[in-house]
Amino acid sequence: MESEKAQCSLSMSLFTVVAAERTRKITLGTGVTAPILRYNPALVAQAFATLGNLYPGRIFLGLGTGEAMNEVPVGCEWPETPERLARLEEAIKIIRMLWNKDFVSMKGKYYNLRKARLYTKQKAPVPIYVAANGPKTATRTSRIMNPNPTKARRCLLVLSQVSSAP
Repeated sequence: MESEKAQCSLSMSLFTVVAAERTRKITLGTGVTAPILRYNPALVAQAFATLGNLYPGRIFLGLGTGEAMNEVPVGCEWPETPERLARLEEAIKIIRMLWNKDFVSMKGKYYNLRKARLYTKQKAPVPIYVAANGPKTATRTSRIMNPNPTKARRCLLVLSQVSSAP
């Protein structure tokens, strides 16, 4: 059975802290964390702001829409791809707002915040990378991460060149 071979640790775990404490230059972060169902985006924002405070310039955050095998067993419904992408887009907005503003109130389609504040902020920007599987997801992801249309087109051009390379 495929799931017996799978591994999935808590991405915001003690491992990142232990690795960061034992090294001085290595950049650390998640391969892909899904801040859309079992992990609330505010919790993800707090975890990575804290790591960015402790290890400035050495932390990154990898995000994606997740996998059913990780979400369904903890009681989450597994929405279709368009909803997962919309949730991810809203989650990224929340994470960025919490990292860059003092108090955040927001009533979104999927998440709500009422005067939320991160008291421990990152000391340096924490880069966000988003996983994409397929051209439609890559296009949407590019627009989420690069609201500037020129940058988004440039990003998609690079992605298409890489995906068509031998």
